[in-house]
Amino acid sequence: MTNPVHRILLPSDFSEGSREALKFAATYAHQIGAELRLLHVIDLPHFAYGDFETTTVSGETLHSQSVQQARRRLRDELKHLPDVLRQGTECAVRTGGAAQEITAEAESANCDLILLATHGRTGLKRMLMGSVAERIVRTAPCPVLTGKFGAVPVPGATGPARILVATDTSELALAGLQYAIGLAGVHTPPAELDLVYVLEDITTLPAVEWQEFPDITPELFYARGEERATAKLREIIQQQVPDEVNCTIHVLRGDPVTRLIDFAGSNGTELVVATTHGWTGLRHVMVGSVAEKLARLSPCPVLTAKSPLPDGAVA
Repeated sequence: MTNPVHRILLPSDFSEGSREALKFAATYAHQIGAELRLLHVIDLPHFAYGDFETTTVSGETLHSQSVQQARRRLRDELKHLPDVLRQGTECAVRTGGAAQEITAEAESANCDLILLATHGRTGLKRMLMGSVAERIVRTAPCPVLTGKFGAVPVPGATGPARILVATDTSELALAGLQYAIGLAGVHTPPAELDLVYVLEDITTLPAVEWQEFPDITPELFYARGEERATAKLREIIQQQVPDEVNCTIHVLRGDPVTRLIDFAGSNGTELVVATTHGWTGLRHVMVGSVAEKLARLSPCPVLTAKSPLPDGAVA
């Protein structure tokens, strides 16, 4: 097993949350021997480009000055780190929409991981502001690690000691498992893996579906579901998880996000690994994303790996 993370991209908006994330990212990168790349995205209004000129400064000059100022501020952010963590850290500045430019930088710089500080907002405020983190989670070319990093400790000297892998046993949902196995192998001894499957609350299913199966009671439904899920997860462990990694199966009942968050909070989980299908537009609205909700609400950092689309599917 080898460490899957060699270069980490950390976007910064110079907020207190970004500073906490920088401390976390720099420490983590140093611990696992990865490079750190610090990025700021300038969101200038469209009229600051092209032939537009004010009475005092051209759009081109405004852009140049903004980039220079951002680079100075990034270097100032690094001054808050100890020398041993600051060495080798690169700085980059881009101009445009935050989500688009962050994913573009990750791709062009061959980053293995994007680290994003989240605010955990819900309701109207989050809807009005949009969620850059959730868009990046859906479209990033590499896994994304999200969290409120000022509130969580940096994983141990060789990575997280206990990792929760959320799965629904489909091939698409298992993309994060191999990533978790790689992270588990970095830890000495290998990290504990909790492979968690949640049977959704059947009371949320349309009543007409249950009318077609009068002999199936809720308890029978759950019993059969647990039996099949457990058998499938055992098969997955046997085929994909190395013998030196201790992996425990957990089949739970209820709302997936709620049960996964409760499990992480009560079992010493240091990292949650989930998979997103990367849907966009109406399909994403209809399907929803457990991974993206976890990224916003989890008590510990969440690493989201993007699964490949099924044959013939489009995002």
